Amino acid sequence: MRKSLIVAAIGLFAAGGASAAQLPQSADFQVRAQVNASCRISATDIDFTNGGTEAYDPIEGAALTANGSVDVRCNTGAVVKVRLDDGDHGTGTAADPNRFMATAGGDLLGYEIFSDSGYATEWGAADANAVGYTSTSAATTQSLVTYGRIPASQDVPPGDYTDMVTATITL
Repeated sequence: MRKSLIVAAIGLFAAGGASAAQLPQSADFQVRAQVNASCRISATDIDFTNGGTEAYDPIEGAALTANGSVDVRCNTGAVVKVRLDDGDHGTGTAADPNRFMATAGGDLLGYEIFSDSGYATEWGAADANAVGYTSTSAATTQSLVTYGRIPASQDVPPGDYTDMVTATITL
């Protein structure tokens, strides 16, 4: 009897018995990706010397202005904030920058960076004074102008004054 069961099972399998799967068969699967905000940032200097042709004059009593830029390129739809820190010699806060350029000897010359040409909104690192930006294309670089101003009538000694400000992109 055992021999006949084995022969019967082999016969059913070889003949494609009733339990064999029909072809073709299919299966579904997902394809997934996540795209995060991606940005690149660069900047141009604010040069109050205009290439060496100008200098701040404490006696004249006039403010000196110059522009630079923070250049941002993000993927489409990225909503970010561009923040400027207080610089290497600053004594302010993210919400209230208090920036200074310094000489090698430590003399300080105050300056400000604004996000508008009317010099009304000082550009800082807090949400309230960071510059918001929404990208329309990853192929387009947006140049955000940095409006620099050295306030008038600062009685400082002669020298070469510099500072380093860091621009940062955050979500």
